[in-house]
Amino acid sequence: KLRFEDENDFVVHTSMENIELTNIEKQGISNAFPEYGFIADKIFEVTGGLITLIIALIELLQDKNIESSSFLTNQEEIIHTFRQSNIEKVIFDGVETELREIISELSLLRRFDVKVLPRLLSSIRSNEDSEFGTIESLNLIDKLGPRVCWRKQGGYSLSEPLRLALTGFIRTERKELYLKINRIMVNLYRDLLVETYREPYLIELLYHSVNILPDKETSKIKDTLGKDLLTILDGDLTASFESVDFDSLQNVLKNDPDLREYISENVISYIRSQAKV
Repeated sequence: KLRFEDENDFVVHTSMENIELTNIEKQGISNAFPEYGFIADKIFEVTGGLITLIIALIELLQDKNIESSSFLTNQEEIIHTFRQSNIEKVIFDGVETELREIISELSLLRRFDVKVLPRLLSSIRSNEDSEFGTIESLNLIDKLGPRVCWRKQGGYSLSEPLRLALTGFIRTERKELYLKINRIMVNLYRDLLVETYREPYLIELLYHSVNILPDKETSKIKDTLGKDLLTILDGDLTASFESVDFDSLQNVLKNDPDLREYISENVISYIRSQAKV
């Protein structure tokens, strides 16, 4: 048995056979491994909070006598070693081969639905005989079982622990796949917005756009993203501009954890002005 305590001293007991999707938050990591509390945020980022991966990373650090301070000095090399040895081995243990690549691809999406999923899978596998439609997508979601969850904001997502752990792994260890999927999603959402405006499609278009920008300097991302967003909102990419809820859009952009630092005040001011019209 493993014992973890969170910030409320709530004790979670779990057996080794049942921890594939079991995860704990940053405070739980600090409480369980106080000697590594200083790097709990990084441990959570690398493992997604999955207990099996946390244990593997802690064991690696302990075996090599790596303390928090030395981890921070050599974290790129340590994380690379850990990811190469553990991420796919742990996450894909017992998963049939045909599903492994699909899970990897879906981990790079924050949300998907039965309109997005068939287009994505068809784009990736354009040379294969298999056809992906709504029924096939629903069957796939059912087949993935607890690895997929319904988001309270609407749409499906890979379970957050798996998504976090795999996204970090693919971004650093499988860069070609990372860029390929993000580029596909940018074009896919652009096509969908031409057909009809839906706020989640616009938000996810911006998210995937950030991921493929070569320059990671915040100010330059702001400029590029701002131009793209204003182009869309000016009606170039959506046939139903009148259906944009600017109040809602402003709220979502200002609170999106992955986008808010890249949304300039000029963009927010424009959206506010449209909300008053």
